[in-house]
Amino acid sequence: MRRIPITLVVCVAVALAAMACERVSEATKSAGAAVNDAAKVTGKALDKAATATGEALEGAAESTGDAMVAADAYVNQSRIVEASRDRLQGLRTNWRDLRSKVEASGKAGETRFLNLSERMVVSLEEVDNRLAKVGDATAESWRDSKIALDSAMRKTQEIYEYAVTEFGS
Repeated sequence: MRRIPITLVVCVAVALAAMACERVSEATKSAGAAVNDAAKVTGKALDKAATATGEALEGAAESTGDAMVAADAYVNQSRIVEASRDRLQGLRTNWRDLRSKVEASGKAGETRFLNLSERMVVSLEEVDNRLAKVGDATAESWRDSKIALDSAMRKTQEIYEYAVTEFGS
């Protein structure tokens, strides 16, 4: 008879152990799922961080490149200003020559030429002002000053070219 209670005890112990294993297995599955979810979230966060870092580095490289171009132009500022002065002087000389020819032809009193002359005087003054600003520009203001000078120079050149087409060379 003693064997029956021991067998019964062993059966009950085995059943309890099986139930405990089942619970451990479920807990292990839950823990595994949680680890898997955490890995996915971490992967997404790392991907976003890498993308943001790449974009930041790209922007920094672009800004650095722009700054280097601006610095190079600023270093060459005196050479660029001198070339612009030479170009302006050439325009002034060409304008005086054209004006002399127009006056000799008797067309200088025409309203169209008087209007062009007025526009040219204003435009030449604008270029002079822009040249002074470019000459005094800091590294930070150099680019904007140079763009304004180029624009004023282009406008003056266009007025001269129009006068040449209208009144001859």
